[in-house]
Amino acid sequence: MPYRSRLPGAEPVRIGGMRRLAHLCLSVCILLGCVGCDQVTKSLAKGYLQNHPTVSMLGDTFRLQYAENPGAFLSLGASLPHEWRAVLFIVGGTLLVGAAALYAFLSARAGRLGIVALSLICAGGIGNLADRIRYDGRVVDFLNLGVGPVRTGIFNVADMALMLGVALLLYRQLARSPKAAALSVLLVFVIWTAGAQAAPAKTLDIYFIDVEGGQSTLIVTPDRHSLLIDTGWAGDGSNNDYSPVEPRLARDANRILAAAHDAGVKQIDYLLITHFHHDHDGGVAELAQLLPIRGFIDHGVPSPEAARTDANTRAAFDAYLKVRGHGRHLEPKPGDRLPLADVEATVVSSAGSTLANPLPGAGSANATCQGTGLRAFDRQENPRSTGVVVRFGKFRFLDVGDLTGPPLFGLACPKDLIGPVDAYLVAHHGGGDAADPATFAAFRPRVAIMNNGVWKGGMKQTYEVLHHVPGLEDVWQLHRSNSAGDSNYSAPYVANLDESTAYWIKLVANEDGSFRVFNPRTGESKSYAARGR
Repeated sequence: MPYRSRLPGAEPVRIGGMRRLAHLCLSVCILLGCVGCDQVTKSLAKGYLQNHPTVSMLGDTFRLQYAENPGAFLSLGASLPHEWRAVLFIVGGTLLVGAAALYAFLSARAGRLGIVALSLICAGGIGNLADRIRYDGRVVDFLNLGVGPVRTGIFNVADMALMLGVALLLYRQLARSPKAAALSVLLVFVIWTAGAQAAPAKTLDIYFIDVEGGQSTLIVTPDRHSLLIDTGWAGDGSNNDYSPVEPRLARDANRILAAAHDAGVKQIDYLLITHFHHDHDGGVAELAQLLPIRGFIDHGVPSPEAARTDANTRAAFDAYLKVRGHGRHLEPKPGDRLPLADVEATVVSSAGSTLANPLPGAGSANATCQGTGLRAFDRQENPRSTGVVVRFGKFRFLDVGDLTGPPLFGLACPKDLIGPVDAYLVAHHGGGDAADPATFAAFRPRVAIMNNGVWKGGMKQTYEVLHHVPGLEDVWQLHRSNSAGDSNYSAPYVANLDESTAYWIKLVANEDGSFRVFNPRTGESKSYAARGR
């Protein structure tokens, strides 16, 4: 290795050492700049784009669209099992980044252009590796380019650094070996094409809509089909008057419409009415004038006793019946599946009957069962509720409406007919007749959601049971319950602290069983890793 002395009497300086030092300084600057820019922009994306509609610019050529990518560059490998992705993308990525960094520092032949290229590749790898470690193997993406139907996948600044680094290596290789460079260009083109055709990871989105102690739950499937479970009350919400009003004044119908707009839904493919109480089917007539409803699912008619004794039940059902006549009508039985192609929605209860056989993964004896369960507060319609388990990949969600009494007990005792679920909408708005510990022991939810109001549902005894359910990680409430007092869960898990706001709770589920829950009031979300099964 040649030496050079710049000053008389000075020690000779090794040229290779100087070059390596210059390369190191250049690499550090590139790494700090690219990784810093990548992490800052991802933080901004999480703060301003997550759980918000896509931002389109320049005639839709450029989009800001939040996504969490479990795959590699442009969603490649997103469909691999979680364990494989961890080994391939975290361990493998770390080794590749380390190898590139080591080569860049030790090689005297890399040259300045090679050092820049390898540093960009390392920066891109480090940026995405940081995400995978922080976000359970997922990478935050938020950029999308395209013209018409031809679009890239969703990417980020780290991906841009990777592509620029690869492009510079190809340019360098082209000068040295045109044939090898041509093969490399072809390989990158294939990868880019596959990535450009790869869609962001599909999710199951569930909106728990605030209808002040009634129920309305909007489920949007990965292929953007919609299942709405119940419609809340009729009326404008004033003076406890639940008579239908002009659609533009209807409180609950417009709250459902707002959730549908947020989800990008332009029609309700199926409306499932769990049972015929006016806090569940009251808003149908008003909603149908705001949003097309194509199909209707229910258990036919109210119980004769409810229809004879409850004027509100009769009035709400009569209004619903007129709307139902304009669409497809289904009356599924327990065990039947709803006609949704991209998720599996299985009816578990209807018209007082429940499953005859356990669902897959269920059927074990329930040692917590005692007696015959809790008595239903209402014995006419609530025990007739139509309940469903919605499954998307490994994620499972249970909604049984106001199911109480023997049918709810029968799903859990003497043996579990449902199996473990990830999210459970607590029956009957969290009323005291849904507080049997045996049901929670059978369903084993990771999170429970309370669709209670300030004064309706959310009973103290139910909260007291929930605080002691094994394996239950969190409880999310649509409202702070006045009756629950200090048994309410902490404010970050409550969508509305009083009746002056009407925030929903949104759950976004992934096919691997992981999910996150978003509280728009706080602007914060909490992620839950996939559960081992």
